[in-house]
Formats: sequence, C-alpha cells, structure tokens
Amino acid sequence: MRRAYVLLTVFILLAAYYVQREHGDLDELINTLVIRYQAIKNNSESELGPEMEATFTSYELPTRDQRHLISLLTEGKFIELEQLYGQYYSQFSENVVYEGKIVDAYGIFDFEEHLFPKVELWQHHFPESPHPRLAKGILYFHLGWKARGNKLSSNTLEEQFKGMHHYFELAEHEIRGTIAINPNLSPAYCKLLKIAAASGDREDKYYWYREGIKQIPHSYHVRECYLEKLAPKWGGSYEEIDNFVSRSIQDHKENPRLLLLKALAGYIRAGGYRGDQLYEKALIEINESISYVKRWNNYYKRTQVYMDLGENQLALEDINEALVARPGAFYLLVKKA
Repeated sequence: MRRAYVLLTVFILLAAYYVQREHGDLDELINTLVIRYQAIKNNSESELGPEMEATFTSYELPTRDQRHLISLLTEGKFIELEQLYGQYYSQFSENVVYEGKIVDAYGIFDFEEHLFPKVELWQHHFPESPHPRLAKGILYFHLGWKARGNKLSSNTLEEQFKGMHHYFELAEHEIRGTIAINPNLSPAYCKLLKIAAASGDREDKYYWYREGIKQIPHSYHVRECYLEKLAPKWGGSYEEIDNFVSRSIQDHKENPRLLLLKALAGYIRAGGYRGDQLYEKALIEINESISYVKRWNNYYKRTQVYMDLGENQLALEDINEALVARPGAFYLLVKKA
C-alpha cells in the first residue's frame, strides 16, 4: 500500500512539474527582476521585500530551457547553441542581474558527463569560442570529484586522489584557456577557486576570487562560491564568513542578489553544526536563513535537521515546500519517500 502511495505521489509531482516547466514565463520573471533591481538602485532600498524574495527563489533557468540546451548539443546544432550562449552572455554583460542565466546554462555540465564527446565536437566547430571550452573544463571538474568519491579523506585511496588531481589539471587548463578568450565568465572563476580549495591552497583560492571580482565587480556567483569555501571544513571559520558577508552586501545596490549571501551564511553554519551533531544550533541557523529567503535548498536543509531531531512531521512539511520549487527533483522525492 505504501509503495503504491509513493508511486502515485511521484506521478502527481512529475505531472505538476511538466505543466509548470512547459508553461512558465521566463521573460516575465526576468522583467520583474530587472524592474525591481532598478527600483532598488534608484530608491536606495536597503532590504529585500517580499516581491524580491519571491523573484529570487525562482531565478534560475527553467528545466525546459536546460533541456533545450542539451537537445541542441546532442543534435549537433552548434550554431544555434553558440548563439544561445552568446545571448545569455550578452544579457549578463549588460546587466549583472542576469548572471543566474549564464550560470545555470553552464550548470548542465556539472553532472552530464555523457555530453563530453558532443562538447568536443562543439569546440571543434567553434575553436575560438569560450563557451565549449568552459563546458569542457566543467566536465573535467565533475570527473575529478567523481574519481575522488564522496567519502572522508581518511577513507579515500591515494589512487582516487591522483585521479581527482589529474582531472582537475585538465579542468584548469581548459578554464584558464577560457579566461584568455573571455575573462568575464563568472563560472570560470568559481570552478578555479573550487579546484584550489580542494587542493588545500588558500592563496590560490583567494587569487581566483580576487581575479573574478576584478573582472566582474558585482558578481554574486563568484562571491557565493568563495563564501562556501570559507567554511571551517575548508580551512576557514565562521568569523571569516561573517566578515566576508558584511563587506559584500555593501554593494547590494549594484546587485541586490548580494543580500542573499546572508541566507547562504546561515545555510553553511547549519551544515557545519549538523556535522558536529549540534542539531539545535543547526535549526536556529537554518531558520534564520529561511527568514531571509525561502529557497528550496534551505527547506531541504531544514528537512535534514528535523529528521535529525526526530521531528518527522515537520520534516515532511519542509520537503513538500522544497518540492514546490523543485518539483520532480529525484533526491527530494527519495527523501520524502
């Protein structure tokens, strides 16, 4: 009976997911964001209002658009693909508010390693373009983490670390090549500072953060990636996180998304406290993060904390909230089941 209920739930969620993604209006969403961005800049608003929060929670490429990118690539429609990435970049270069579109466009390569041969063909057709080269670098980055595995360092074999560093070297070569062609793609700096963090090189990590901000002064994505690597498990501290967020949000009039760094800081602390089994502290932090912005990943994190505390009903309510924003997400459905 329970199995039938789970299957029915999955079917309903997938149907809702299809309807939402196929009939959503991305242009209306982006226009709303730009209008609110100009209002904040012109009127010197200091905090996110409910409308801006609601916009930010949805500000990502719909899955149908990512599917379209993958379809163009797999069908070998490289001219159309190049034009679309060029369009995303042009929008971003004209207004930093559009950064999320270019970030999500490259996000399709974070896990889709089967696309590697097609990306090489794309690069063959457009050898001077930064887009296939960065895509290739991101795929190498993914393969590096896959080679390492997800166990603790103490339970990871030397050969796995060698595999990781091998792919990271290939990734760095491609991404540096991307920057030589176009130094204004924020995902490039994000991946390079993450490679440095994985290698334990704090100076190199900061170097790539600094280079990214020099090229894209009001980038949220470069700051987001750097903030994640200031967590204690990466050799940083919560004090560093607080100082970094305080400095970064001073520029929020130029890019209101920078205010979301407050929420990310709470999310990072909650994860750290969970790892230390300090579940009550984790709950306080993730509640504060949700008070800033009601994003799906915050609800997912609080789901985990509630389960740690044995509050299964509250956990179920939060996983449902996460599924509203991420309908059909497999790992959320598994957690709910």
